[in-house]
Parts: sequence; structure tokens; C-alpha cells
Amino acid sequence: MADEPSHSGLGRMLAIAVALVASVAVPGRAQLRCEDTQYHVGSRSDPFTSRYHVVQLYGDVSHRSSNFFAEGYDGEVSTTTLRVIYPRLSELVRTRVPLPDLFVGVTASQLTDLAWENRLDAVAGLEWRPLKRTTLPEGPARWLNQLRLYASQYQSAYLRDGSDFAWRPHGDTRVGAELYRECNMFPANSANESLLWAEVWGDVSWRRTNYVEDHFQSWTAAFVPKVGLRFPRGRAAALMLYASGEFSKTQRSEPWQNRMLAGGGVRVMPFRWHEGALTDVLRGARIYVEELWLVKEFNEPVGTLTPKRDVRFGVSFVVNRWQ
Repeated sequence: MADEPSHSGLGRMLAIAVALVASVAVPGRAQLRCEDTQYHVGSRSDPFTSRYHVVQLYGDVSHRSSNFFAEGYDGEVSTTTLRVIYPRLSELVRTRVPLPDLFVGVTASQLTDLAWENRLDAVAGLEWRPLKRTTLPEGPARWLNQLRLYASQYQSAYLRDGSDFAWRPHGDTRVGAELYRECNMFPANSANESLLWAEVWGDVSWRRTNYVEDHFQSWTAAFVPKVGLRFPRGRAAALMLYASGEFSKTQRSEPWQNRMLAGGGVRVMPFRWHEGALTDVLRGARIYVEELWLVKEFNEPVGTLTPKRDVRFGVSFVVNRWQ
């Protein structure tokens, strides 16, 4: 029998986080403002972004108890994406509606005991942020400035190839829309830093394969929100308590791609005001521990075969993903 959330220390932490978020939802717009994230400082030379190029780097390295795949998984999970947008047509040719941009990238992923998820994926494609220069109403609607439409082609290599992998696809085609938004991570004025912060990622896309089932050819949707509070305000290493969730849905029946999770955790970003070497990389580092529970399975529930709980701890990092 899976542990009930009420028996979990992080479960109690989640209840506190929800109560605290509710307690600050009333004071006024100043508390609920959402400042745009900026990693670079002043006119300092920035190797990650210019008028001509953008380098995006993001990923996660963590230890997970189940990964919602198998009880006793108890192993490492890591994924790192490096994406380069060049030439940056949207900035080189100024138009009211930005032009699309070309990009290339590579993603390295590793999951203990899941051989098909140990891959190196090279990608090339086209992305377009049509609302980037649109003045939208204050509030969540303004997040749509970061909406990214894309079409991409993947070429993949398995890091643990074997004779039983002969049928597995070595590439993917994806067309979709993605939104990543950080809110109140890096205040313009630390003395007036908001208690409330958020991090939201969502994606809707058509994919030719999921690297597990042949002829996948399915639309997929995923949404991962994190909303929390920080204590104390104005400190680089403040504790960031948060509620989190995960929604994943496809047209196919794989249980790990059709489910809803809920939970919470705590993170620290000890280098978010760091100055000096590796400024952009260190500022975006998050050290965290969180616990998620299986709330609902879509399509074909597999009952006791699916783990009901996962405890994770690790480090995630984000540089320029909103650009």
C-alpha cells in the first residue's frame, strides 16, 4: 500500500505552502506582481545572449525513489539540453511581429535501468514567438509573450544499445507550442522582493515517436506548475516552499504519459545574486527536495503496477530558457 500524503513530512509541508499562498493572495497587486527574469547584470559581456545569438542551457540531475515507473526504482535521472538560436532573425530584422528563428541543440538523458531513455538527441528546427512584442494585460496573460511555436527534427543515438533495440526509432519529428515562465525569481530590488514566486512549463505537440512504442504518432500535452513562497525575503539563500503538480496526456495508452501528479517541496537558490565567474549558470541553479503522488491515471489504469509516490532530490538549472 502506498504511503498516504498525510503521513509524509513533505505532505505537511505542502499543506503549509498552500495555506501560506492563500494568505498572501489578498494583500494587493504589489504582492502578486511578476517581474521578468534577468540573469545578466548591466552591460557586462554576456556569452549567452546577443543581438545575433541566444544560448539556452537547462536540465535536472536528481535521485528518485520510483520515477512513477516501477517500485524500487531508486536511481538517478538526468537530462540536460543545450540549445543555440542563430542567426537571431527576430532581432536582426526588427518587425512588429517577430520573425521566426533557426535553432540547433542537443539533449543528453539518462535513467537507471530504462535503456531506451539513455540517449543523445541532436535537434534542428524553427521556432517562432509571435507575441514577443505584444503589449498584453498585466497578469498571467502577459506570460504569453514567451509562447514558443516550433517545428523540429531529432536524430537520436542510444547510449545503451542492444540487439533488442533494432526496431527502436533513431529520430523524431515534433511540431507544437511550448511556454516556460519564471515569476519573481530575481527581483529588481531585493528589499521589496515578493513573497510569492512561480515557475510554469507547458507543452502541446505532435510527436512521431516516444522511443518506446513503434508508430507512436500522437499528440501529447504536458503541464508542470510550481507556485510557492520564500522565507525570508531579500536573502539569496531563502527557503522556497512550493506546491507542485504534473499533468501529462497523449492519444495513446502508456500510463507514464497519461497521469496527474500533485505534491510539494522546498528549494534553495543560493547563488541567485552571484557575481563573477559562471554568473549566468550559477544564478539559475536550484537545489531541491520534493514529493509527488499519483492522483489520477488516464486511459488505461494499471492499478497496483504503477507506483503511487515518488521522492526526488537533486539540482535543476535554467539559463535563458525564456528568451
